[in-house]
Order: sequence, then C-alpha cells, then structure tokens
Amino acid sequence: MDADASNNAAIEGTGVPDISFNALSGEYSPRTLRLKGTYQGHTFNILVDNGSSFNFIKPAVARRLRVHVTNIEPFKVFVGSDDFIWCNTCSYDVPILVQGISFPVDLHHLEISGADMVFSLSWLQSLGQVLTDYNRLTMEFDYHGTPIILHVEHLLSPNPIKNRRINHMLLHDDISSLCTMRVCQPDKPTATFPLVVQELLKEYAAVFQEPKGLPPTRDISHRIPLHSNSKSVQIKPYKYLHFQKIEIERLVTKMHHS
Repeated sequence: MDADASNNAAIEGTGVPDISFNALSGEYSPRTLRLKGTYQGHTFNILVDNGSSFNFIKPAVARRLRVHVTNIEPFKVFVGSDDFIWCNTCSYDVPILVQGISFPVDLHHLEISGADMVFSLSWLQSLGQVLTDYNRLTMEFDYHGTPIILHVEHLLSPNPIKNRRINHMLLHDDISSLCTMRVCQPDKPTATFPLVVQELLKEYAAVFQEPKGLPPTRDISHRIPLHSNSKSVQIKPYKYLHFQKIEIERLVTKMHHS
C-alpha cells in the first residue's frame, strides 16, 4: 500500500478528521499537555491533545525542520462550528525525539497557532495504556517493553522575555494571543444621605471638596515659636541596672494589683 492509499485508509478509519480548538489556537486546557521535542538539532513545542484525530505540524516548522513532504488527497479537518481547514500535505515516519525516546509519527501539515506540533489521540492510542498524573505532570507507559516516564512542561510558570525574542516570535508566528494586566481599583460604594444633608453638601460644596495641595493661608496661623539658635531635642536612650530594673518591675506590678 503506498502513502496516499495508506493515508486515505487512515482517514476513513477515523471517521471525520477534526482538531480541537485548544490544539488549533495553542490555548491551555486540562485536556492538553506540552512536551519539548527535537529533530536533527532543532527544538520545538509539542501539544498533546486527545481531542484531535491526527498529528499535525505547522507548515513553517516543517520547512524549518526540512522534513520530507508528500502530497496527499486533500481532506477537510473540522475545527468546530461547522468550520474546516483543508489539509493536502503530510510527512510520514518522522522520528521525533522526546526526552531521549524516538517516536516515529505521521505529521499532517496544518496552520495551527501556539504550538509547533500536535500529538493527537492516534499517538496516545499507539502507546497503549497511558497513566497521566496531572499533579506531578508525568505520563507513564510501556514503549516496546520498556517503562517510560515523560515529564510534562509547566505551562503557568511566567518567564521574562525581551523585545528581541518577541520580534522573533512574531516573525515565526509563534504568538497565539497577547494579554495585558493592570491593577483595577474597586469602585467605592456611593453613600446615600438624607435630602437635607444633600442640600447642605451642595450649598457648601467648596467647603467639602477634597483638599488639593497645601492649605490656603489663614489670618491666624498656629505655630510653635522656638528660641533662636535652638537645637533639636535629642536624648540618648538610657538603661537601668539589672537590680534597679527588677525593683521597678516589682513596684509597677504591686501598683497594678493594689
């Protein structure tokens, strides 16, 4: 069976090919996990998503990795809401290295965001029984008779980034979404006053305005006059002797209880 026939049989066997929104946009969800993969010295992000039918790779990443590309019979990949994307190229048996383990996978080329590659339900099914621990962020399974433990990437750990890196990500279309955060002050509850008080506040609004800057000059200013050339009062801290401290504490305690 040639590559095209094999691909068509695979599509027919899986029903309607689809890709989840999380895999398409690169968004994080409890159904998705991230791994680091390498191929011929190149490192990239892999999104493990059990809501997608096939393994996918971003066409720009495929060109960067220089994987062999095979034209296949175009088919629709549904992305939800009755929308679909055409897929007409595939790279077969690409050995992707994940934490020292080589996984030969078929990668269909699709314009996805965020992640460079998507390992789908078909990849998970090829592993057999997989034990996923979302607390320790691990995946455990037997691969060709060898116990394997893959450590999943931490997604929510913030890392600082420089402008040069942002420009590089924009150039390679690696940014799925960009969010900004700012501190929002809670709205102060509006106090309700009786009608008489409201009229009084309105009549003397100038008196009840919030002060801005220093107070205005008054006819009489309160001040504490000091002697000319006087120095500021400064007394060094003093300590009692130990026997005096004990006697003082005894007298104070006696007065408290008297």
